[in-house]
Amino acid sequence: MSDAARIGVIVLAAGASRRFGEDNKLLAEIDGVAMLTRSLNAYATLPAQKIIVLAPDSPFGDIGKAAGFTPVINPRADEGMGTSLAVGMSAAIAANKGLRHAFIGFGDMPFLSPQTPHLMVKAIDPSSGIIVPTHNGRRGHPVLFAAPHFTALEKSEGDTGGRGIIAACPNVLDFAVNDAGIRLDIDTQHALAEATAP
Repeated sequence: MSDAARIGVIVLAAGASRRFGEDNKLLAEIDGVAMLTRSLNAYATLPAQKIIVLAPDSPFGDIGKAAGFTPVINPRADEGMGTSLAVGMSAAIAANKGLRHAFIGFGDMPFLSPQTPHLMVKAIDPSSGIIVPTHNGRRGHPVLFAAPHFTALEKSEGDTGGRGIIAACPNVLDFAVNDAGIRLDIDTQHALAEATAP
């Protein structure tokens, strides 16, 4: 089985972006490139099945397709991130019965290094059920879940996402990377200004 058949990427991009202001943060440009495009491009060279989860009437389907992602709509997007996680995981499993690991990432992480997902895939080991990237000792995203956790991910609700699953897992690998972008999710105009300050 090819690497692409074994690895999945699920990017959650169905949030309302209320804290950012009137404009949707995912369209905010960084060096002339939309935040969402930059976030998706971090996975561009990763051989994987790629899904982006969007809210109903989202304008981002074409951006997702251009980056090689299959858009999936979450009709319950307003009920919290957990519902998007569940929808994305279910779609990934339905599309690929051979899936063995799945990244869960976010559309508002435009500074994630493309090298990080590759390094995490290389770190896959039978003893590690979940791989969490860390920078300076602090955990970030994307998180790489092994297949035994897929059922729990499909049942996600509310805004907790996969945190409860990670907390309950006895074999989490904290994987150190030289990538501050794993912790830079952009929620506000201030956060974007700080992240892009010279």
